[in-house]
Amino acid sequence: MAQISKYPVHKKVEERMFEVLRETISHLNSAEAIEDFLTDFLSPVEKIMLAKRLSIAVLLHKGYRYETIAEILRVTPPTIATVSLLLRYSGKGYRKVVEKIAANEK
Repeated sequence: MAQISKYPVHKKVEERMFEVLRETISHLNSAEAIEDFLTDFLSPVEKIMLAKRLSIAVLLHKGYRYETIAEILRVTPPTIATVSLLLRYSGKGYRKVVEKIAANEK
């Protein structure tokens, strides 16, 4: 499980950190640049965790059942439920990405 320092940064510093992160990601303009960034920026476990969450969202969107998703991705029902709740109630980022993936697959 990822850990964060118990010493929070100032709100303005946090806002700037996220601004820089968003700008950095938005300027990655090739699959190779994205792969290089993710490989350097995330641990192998973090990469798998993020890929699984996105895969869960896509499979839920396609109508797969929890049991099938759990078997395919080797994840627990609570993990699937968390993604499902985000998709339904607050995950506009998830929804946009999943809808784009679904549209590209057609």
